[in-house]
Amino acid sequence: MKKITIFKPKYWPRMNVVSVFFLTLFVFADPAKASTEKADEAELAIKGYDPVAYFTMVEAVKGSEAISHVMLDYKWLFTNEEHKAMFIADPMRYMPNYGGYCSYDPVHLGHDHTVDPKAWRIVDDKLYLFYSEATAVHAMPTEKWEKVKAGLAQ
Repeated sequence: MKKITIFKPKYWPRMNVVSVFFLTLFVFADPAKASTEKADEAELAIKGYDPVAYFTMVEAVKGSEAISHVMLDYKWLFTNEEHKAMFIADPMRYMPNYGGYCSYDPVHLGHDHTVDPKAWRIVDDKLYLFYSEATAVHAMPTEKWEKVKAGLAQ
C-alpha cells in the first residue's frame, strides 16, 4: 500500500504561531472601544445632518450624537436607529455625491466650498449638496464637475 504524504510547508510551525497571535487579537479585541476611539477622532459628516433623512423625510434634519456611526473616518449622525441601520446596510446610496463637496462649484472658481446641508437636491436617487440654497435650486450637479474630472485626468 502506498503511503500518503500530507503537504506541510517548510514554515508551518511559524505560520501556526502567527495564526494563533492574530486569532488572539481578534478574540480579545474590544470593538466597542475601538469604535469609540474612532468616533472621538472622526470628523463630523454633513455638519451633523442625517444623510438618510434627505431621502425618507425629504428634508435636512440634524442627527443625534447618541445615534452615530463612524465610516471612512467620518462620524455620521442619525435621527433614529432605523436611519442608522439603513445607512449601514447601503452607505453608498445615502452618502452625498462628490465626497460631500459642493456639487455645483468644485475645488476652484473662487467660492467658499463649505456646503450648506440645507442646500441639497436628489437627482436620480443620489444626494447632492451645495454651498447655497439658491445654487441648489438651479444647478445641475454635474456640469462643472465634468470639467474638474477632465483636468485631473491630464
